[in-house]
Amino acid sequence: MKSIIFLLISINIAFSEANEFDQTIFVNGQARKATFTRSKSSESWFSRDRFFTKSGQVIDILSPDTFLIQTESRQEEIKLIGLLDISSLNDHLSKSSIKKQLKKKYLNRKVRIYKPKAYVDKGLDFNHAYIIQKEAIVNLEILSQGLGILHDGQEIITPIKNAFVKAMEQAETKNKGLWEKL
Repeated sequence: MKSIIFLLISINIAFSEANEFDQTIFVNGQARKATFTRSKSSESWFSRDRFFTKSGQVIDILSPDTFLIQTESRQEEIKLIGLLDISSLNDHLSKSSIKKQLKKKYLNRKVRIYKPKAYVDKGLDFNHAYIIQKEAIVNLEILSQGLGILHDGQEIITPIKNAFVKAMEQAETKNKGLWEKL
C-alpha cells in the first residue's frame, strides 16, 4: 500500500498549453475520462460578494436573450448578460428557429441565477444575470453555438468577456447558427 501511495505522489502532471490535463477517474466502479483545468486565479468568478444567487427552473424562452424562470418565490424574466437582443431580426424563421433550439436544450431545466450586485450604470438592470446549468454558463453556450450576438454595451467580468468574445468568433469562423446565413 505504501508503494502505491508513493507512486501516486511522485507522478508529475503535464499540463497542456490550455492549462488542462486528462485523467481517468472512477465513478461507481466505472472508469471515466475527466479533464481538469488549472486556474491562474484563486478568485471565483461568481463569488457571493459580487452576485445575488438563486435557483430556479426554465419555464419558457421569451427571446434568444430572455428566459422566464420559476424561482421559489415567483416567475422572473431574466435577460442574459452579454447577449444582444436579436428579436428585431427581420428573418422571423431564424428567430423562431433559435428559440426552438434553445427550448429543446434548456426548457424545464434547473438553473442557478447570478445577478450582479453592482449593476447600475453598466448597461444592466436588475433583470440581467448569468445563468448556469450544471457546470456550464448558458450565456456562453448560446454564443458558442452561434445562437446569439455579444452585447458590447454591457460590463462583463473580464475573464468571462474574453471567453464570450472567443466563443462568438469561433462560431462565426465555423459558420454556426446565425453566422451560417450571413
